[in-house]
Amino acid sequence: MTVQKRTKAIRTLSVFTLAATSLWPMAQAASVLTVDLGSASAFAILAGSGITISAAPGTIIMGDIGSDPTDSITGLGNATHQGINHGGNAVTEAAKIDLMLAYADAAARTPDYPYADGFVLTGTVAGGVHRSAGSFSINGALTLDAGGDSDMVWIFQTVSTLEAAFASQVILTNGALASNVFWQVGSSATLLATADFVGTILALESITMVTDVSVTGGVYARNGAVTIGSAVIAVPEPSAPLMLGMAASGLFLVRRKRAGKSC
Repeated sequence: MTVQKRTKAIRTLSVFTLAATSLWPMAQAASVLTVDLGSASAFAILAGSGITISAAPGTIIMGDIGSDPTDSITGLGNATHQGINHGGNAVTEAAKIDLMLAYADAAARTPDYPYADGFVLTGTVAGGVHRSAGSFSINGALTLDAGGDSDMVWIFQTVSTLEAAFASQVILTNGALASNVFWQVGSSATLLATADFVGTILALESITMVTDVSVTGGVYARNGAVTIGSAVIAVPEPSAPLMLGMAASGLFLVRRKRAGKSC
């Protein structure tokens, strides 16, 4: 083989090697299995020490709710609820067991993408297991791109907290599904005013939603309370497009009313 041909062959091999290396994280991410929520999947809100909904207008809950071992649910009359209030009954107890199993599963996954404490999630993020050494925050728009693969799964793991900033957004694109997005939170999660959030939150402690928050996913506080200022929460079921459309309409009307009052 001449020197010129050998050089060309080496360059070609290098290109293929680089391409294979760059595709490895995506191939690895595509193999991530979903988190099985079991009977908890029917719940929009599941708590350990109670659920509180403030008197602020506009809260819409699409899915079941329950809390165990503290079965206190206050302010439900301030919300429009499409689902079953199980309180602390046997259905809720079973769902809490499934929640514990799901939380342990999500927390045990090996990270594909490790980050430092306090990492700010933004831009476009591929599927896979994303782990912060401490906390995650979302500031601005976070896009989850499935690349046409509707089976793509995202698992975000935090050792401590999760915070979605004011007016932050989680956006699904190219076939990404809300039912394939999970947030395993080592302590508590906070969604600030007008945050548009996607995915199921599995928090060890509490979850707080301030005002005009939108969540497409379950809100599960394993040991703590769920506190809502005003929010639209819709469980991502097979009928999710319809439910999400109804939820979005409800949130739009609430924000429009408030904007009118401020004029």
